[in-house]
Amino acid sequence: MKNAGCVLGGALFLAVVGRSGPAEAELQWERTQFEHKAGPEEMQAAVDFKFRNAGDYPVTIRQVHSDCGCTTARSEKDVYQPGEEGKISTVFTFGQRIGLQSRNIRVETDDPRNPLTVLNLVVDIPILLKVAPNILAWKVGQPKEPQTVDVQVVQPPVRVVEVRSFDKSVISQVKVIEEGRRYAIVVEPVSTDFELNSMLEVVTDSPPGNPKVFPVHILVKQALSAPYFFEMTPAFLSWERGEESRPKTIALKVVRPTPIQITAVRPAEGAEDFLVSNLNVVQEGRQYQITMTPKRTDAPLKGTFRLTTTLPESDGDLIVTAVVK
Repeated sequence: MKNAGCVLGGALFLAVVGRSGPAEAELQWERTQFEHKAGPEEMQAAVDFKFRNAGDYPVTIRQVHSDCGCTTARSEKDVYQPGEEGKISTVFTFGQRIGLQSRNIRVETDDPRNPLTVLNLVVDIPILLKVAPNILAWKVGQPKEPQTVDVQVVQPPVRVVEVRSFDKSVISQVKVIEEGRRYAIVVEPVSTDFELNSMLEVVTDSPPGNPKVFPVHILVKQALSAPYFFEMTPAFLSWERGEESRPKTIALKVVRPTPIQITAVRPAEGAEDFLVSNLNVVQEGRQYQITMTPKRTDAPLKGTFRLTTTLPESDGDLIVTAVVK
């Protein structure tokens, strides 16, 4: 019986053609991908990837391996005779994950022609809250003026039950704008005389038994650079190896009161493997979108781009990363 880590996705339909000659092995899968939209109170997703040996030769499953420890995957046994059915049972535990999650499970067999089958499990975990900004920053020596985190409930009702601090260097206060729907968290450091790297946790009451926790990073720095002033969604652009080379977009939102302009997108390390097709100004000084496309996806790639901004505090560069993995 084989174990594996994390899985996202669905059932599979894949034929594994076995040995040539009169005796052939052929694993036929119902489906190779499973997609699931989780409900607000779900904490796990379970799926069986079913198959059948449609050939006339035994197939041995040598290993089942996942790319994440958040999901287990297990085969019922090792060897499947001709005509025998089996399944890879998987359980994905969400933990604090939110949004679209995708994981692969590698099933290795003794078939010399197709020794590897990759199963994919995709789960869309509901985003209960939008917390913005999730980084608050002050410069060393500047007045410790309070800053406010806006908490909006996406799927009501969800209550903010507390805000936990990792130490006594941060003061916070929760203001209820509309119970179960919107909150404001007023935050300030006890002192800006020294550098600080701390965190707050916004604790909710949902789902019951495993409530979601949303971090807010608290920084006091000698100098503040671009990442402290922008919210990027997603954090980076990614494509799976072998996936269709299609455009994907990253959204950048200014999370400080003062408008900040993005003036240029400059290629950096590995950027030659990607195309920047568009820098879209959604709202000048407030919101931008950047669309990228990998030139190929047949091998692992990583490219970085520097976004020049009008920030006066530093050189104003913000790094955007694109990967094929």
